[in-house]
Order: sequence, then structure tokens, then C-alpha cells
Amino acid sequence: IYSKQLAASIAYIAMKNSERINLYTFSQDLNDMKKGISGKASFFEVMKFLDNIKYEGKTYINNLFNKGTTFERGISIIISDVFSLDGYENAIKFLKYNKQEVILVQILHKEESHPSISGPIKLIDSETGEAFEIEVGNTEIENYKKALKQYQSEISVFCKKHGVFYRFINTNDNIFNELIEIIKI
Repeated sequence: IYSKQLAASIAYIAMKNSERINLYTFSQDLNDMKKGISGKASFFEVMKFLDNIKYEGKTYINNLFNKGTTFERGISIIISDVFSLDGYENAIKFLKYNKQEVILVQILHKEESHPSISGPIKLIDSETGEAFEIEVGNTEIENYKKALKQYQSEISVFCKKHGVFYRFINTNDNIFNELIEIIKI
């Protein structure tokens, strides 16, 4: 829900400033799109589109742009957990090649960034339905946090190298403060 609220907020600001927007959803492939939305009166189309997003399937961000997609010069904002099975780098390079100013917003739930679980756990991926049974203790939590920090560092370095604004957001963060940070670039 946080990602939908953030997308709706950004869309509203853009539309209020007479910008035309395009919305895309993806998992293994491009799921749905709504292009050429403009004018404040069309904001309800945005809300309906965002409300119908289903979080399911495995994510392949790089696969999104292998279908001959073209873009006009503009801003592309990717809102994702960035846990893409095929990476994210080629998608960002593609967008930059197509003269896009790219903003990558990684959103994770508090339990994804700071897990508080312990003991024997059965984890179920909410997007794929895959189940994993593991024993979680302090060592596993610390290893997970280190791996996540390393991954986010790699994302940050890649984004800086390619002129991409990267922002990590925890769903407990104040959405208005995060929105201000994103739109002020």
C-alpha cells in the first residue's frame, strides 16, 4: 500500500503541474500500463489503476524493457523492492540511454529491513507463494542485515555511477518526508 500511496502522490503532483504521465506495472513481464494521462480530472484514472495493482509473481525488472519499448525524454521513477531475479542494471541503463532522468525508490517493509523474528519459521513469499522453512537466530539475522546492507550499497554505487537518484524507504518512514526528498531533486 505504501508504494501505491507514494506513486499516487507523485502522479498527483505531476498532473497538478500539467505534466503527462505514464504508469507501468511489472513482475515477470510488463503487466499493465496506462499512458498519456494528463489533467487533474484524470487523477481518478490513476487511482483506479493503482488500486488494481496485484503484487504477485517473481520480479524481473530487466525483462521489462526487452520488448522494443521507447520513451520520450522525461523522468522515470521505479518503485520496487529491487529484489529482481534478473537484476535492475540493464533496465536503468536502457532508461538512461532513452534520455530518462531515473529515480530508483527501494521500498521495504520494516520486517524486511529489520527483522524481529526468531526460532523455527516458515516464510511465505507474498508475491510468489513459495514457502521456506528456516531456523532463525541472532546469527542469521545479523548475516541477513549484512547482506541487505551490502546489496543496498551496491545499488547506491551503481546509481551514483549512472547519474540515478536512489532512495531507500522503510514502510515505517513518514511518507510525506520521503515524498519531499524524492520530488526535490
